[in-house]
Amino acid sequence: MSTKTASEPRRRSPWGKPAALVRALAGQGIDPGRLALALALGATFGTAPCVWGSTLACALCAALLGLNQGAIQLANYLALPVQLLLFIPFVQLGQALFDPSARALDIETLQTAFRQEAFAAAHSLGLANLQALAAWALLAPFLVVLLRRIFLVFLHRSGLFR
Repeated sequence: MSTKTASEPRRRSPWGKPAALVRALAGQGIDPGRLALALALGATFGTAPCVWGSTLACALCAALLGLNQGAIQLANYLALPVQLLLFIPFVQLGQALFDPSARALDIETLQTAFRQEAFAAAHSLGLANLQALAAWALLAPFLVVLLRRIFLVFLHRSGLFR
């Protein structure tokens, strides 16, 4: 037996607004393959280990490929938590690929380095970020292909496209 009363508001899903936006895009007659590609590219750029460039990269990519700006930016912004989760693994992968002899970056090492020589520490951190970005760039094409297929299946199974 449920303890909720009819006057209590229904808890909304955090996916309600994004799902409504995808439904609105589907209602505009957008091809499901192009919508899936826009969502896949947005999610992939959204996982890039740089906080300053994914919005611009998505806007340029959508303009060059003629994709929907709203869809690509929606996926980009929804990927932010994944970007934060994958930042350190991308740094570690970048270091393993491009500078295996480098010391692992941790908070204590960074704090000590910034106290002793701020410019050198910023340089090391920037280099680690570039290595992480290069590691991401190696994996990004595979991620786009995989996510496009997943989004395409989801869009067809959701009943938005018949």
